[in-house]
Parts: sequence; C-alpha cells; structure tokens
Amino acid sequence: MNKSSKVLRGFGILLPIPLVSTVVFFLLAQSDPYYIDKAMWSLGIFSLIVVCFTVYFKEVVIKENWSDIPLFFRFVWWFIFMMNSFNFIYQFMTTFIF
Repeated sequence: MNKSSKVLRGFGILLPIPLVSTVVFFLLAQSDPYYIDKAMWSLGIFSLIVVCFTVYFKEVVIKENWSDIPLFFRFVWWFIFMMNSFNFIYQFMTTFIF
C-alpha cells in the first residue's frame, strides 16, 4: 500500500467524525441551546479537515498536472477550498477574537 492511499484513508476516517458530532450536537441543541457552540465548532473542524484534504489533493496527488484539469473541476476545487476556509476562519474569529 502506498503512502497516498494511507493518507486518503486517514482523511476518510477523519471526515465523518466531526460531521456526525455536528449532527448530534445540533439535535441536542433542540432541547438545550448550550450545544449550538459545540455544533458550530464540530462543523469548523470538519471544514479544517476538508481544507487540509483539498490542499493535499492539489499539491500531492495532482502536482504539476493542475493546468491539465478541466476548468469546471478547478472551479469546484476552489469553491470547496474557499467556502471551508471561510467557515473555519469565521468560527475561529467569532470564538476567540470577537
């Protein structure tokens, strides 16, 4: 098994954990608003993992073949990267700065 597949398996294991915890915390928040902050942080951690995955995918998997990728795929990649980056940055700033 090569290094790339181990890393992809690691991302595959890491991604569902904050996603499931986000859903659980949002369901718990229906009865107790205390869990909203925990749910938002779970979603922020999910976004951080997605950002790490997209950077890994672009820099390690695709490498210098980025210009050969269709424009639509590059647009989708940038959209996923930017939206998840903004979500994590927003969560970090609202918790620690504002």
